[in-house]
Amino acid sequence: MRQTTALLAEQAPTPKQGLRRARRKGWGYTIVEGTLIACDRVGADRPFYPGKHKQHGMNIQVVAAPEGEPLWTSWSLPGAVHDTRAARG
Repeated sequence: MRQTTALLAEQAPTPKQGLRRARRKGWGYTIVEGTLIACDRVGADRPFYPGKHKQHGMNIQVVAAPEGEPLWTSWSLPGAVHDTRAARG
């Protein structure tokens, strides 16, 4: 599983590459959306518990084209990480 994840990660675009693609396509904007993927409580639960959602989870950010095509997706980060920080990659 780790080898597969590492292989896919090598091929994934960086946030900068995703935004360059948007500029080349002439899009005036992109969509940045974050979501919390719920998970069971973990041993070191504080980083995974964002007070806003009142549940443990992982924070995922996506930069998408105006029609919704994903240009970049972040790694999963502890849920307590703020969306702005997570979107910086």
